Amino acid sequence: MRANDTVFRLIRLANNILDHAVNIGVIEFNPCHKVSSAFTLKSNKHQPSLPPEKLGEFLAALHHSNRDYITKMLVQWLLFNNGKNGGSS
Repeated sequence: MRANDTVFRLIRLANNILDHAVNIGVIEFNPCHKVSSAFTLKSNKHQPSLPPEKLGEFLAALHHSNRDYITKMLVQWLLFNNGKNGGSS
């Protein structure tokens, strides 16, 4: 769960509780009514990908890295198998 999600879920929960308290007469107004405007929503970049022109550079860097052989082969296997079906798994 992203930090943004947690903040806005907590705000929604607090607002629901305080709205209920207003409705049953425990408090006169909801002090958290506009608290969400104090926070900004970050734009998320979902599943960023490596541009095809950078793939050779990435594979060369992977080949020359100090990673285990198995790790290198697994990364290559994942790249090549994910590319077969258009990138959706």
